[in-house]
Amino acid sequence: MNRNAFDRCGLASLDDLETDGWKACFEELESSQAEFLAREDRFRSPSYPWPRDCLHNWSRAWEYPYVFHHLETWRARLPSDCLPLTVDLGSGVTFYPFFLARRGYRVLAIDTDPVCERDFTLACRALDAPPGRLSFRQGDARAIPVEEHSVDAVYSISVLEHIARPEEVIGEVARVLRHDGLFVVTIDVGLEDDFDVSPAVFSKLQLELDRFFVPAAPERSIHPRRLLTTGRGPFPLLPRRNVIRRIARAAKRSLQNRLGKGRGDPQYRLACYGFAGTPRT
Repeated sequence: MNRNAFDRCGLASLDDLETDGWKACFEELESSQAEFLAREDRFRSPSYPWPRDCLHNWSRAWEYPYVFHHLETWRARLPSDCLPLTVDLGSGVTFYPFFLARRGYRVLAIDTDPVCERDFTLACRALDAPPGRLSFRQGDARAIPVEEHSVDAVYSISVLEHIARPEEVIGEVARVLRHDGLFVVTIDVGLEDDFDVSPAVFSKLQLELDRFFVPAAPERSIHPRRLLTTGRGPFPLLPRRNVIRRIARAAKRSLQNRLGKGRGDPQYRLACYGFAGTPRT
């Protein structure tokens, strides 16, 4: 991938999605997800709660390539025959661990939902997963069910915003990583105070990241007009049905009235932040 696009920490930019490196990676990810979804009827539970076509869900078009870039950059320093043990923290059941397993990673998927354990196990059979490279363990991101300093890498994609006190996850990740390991995390962050990862919560997360990790790449600022947000980019997160749109608008107006805010611009409700780092020693 183009190092200039993703070799950094910071907010996602529309510019990142206009590089040849992103396009090539995204096409490869699309192919992997298409194969995954083509066999979905063999493993998917009707009660599975998360989006199935996750790759085309606004920020994921940026997040998956971002995580892959940092994993591959870090892995290039390892012996060529190394199969790094990598934790997908808050995995759900997506194509991504299967994609990484075929690229030479051993992936341990961790999620709190027992439905995910069932579906993940069946998916491994349906997709002819590489032997010994994929496993699942039920557990909480604030108490990761692995031993201290026992894994090579941890990644977490749009998970921390769904966890109460997400700043507590950062130290727990540092506990389970080897001293030369890698942590890559992407987080949906609120551009208004009404989202779980508000500006105040985001500040706490940044302080914890700085406390436990050395950034693997510099932080880069993004011009506000080039931010990737819920209303911009190739796959904007917009209501698809009129009834949903009406409900969303009514809820937003009600909230704004309570907070004493004006109408604002709904495009700028969420942005996405990415960080990659190694544990402080």
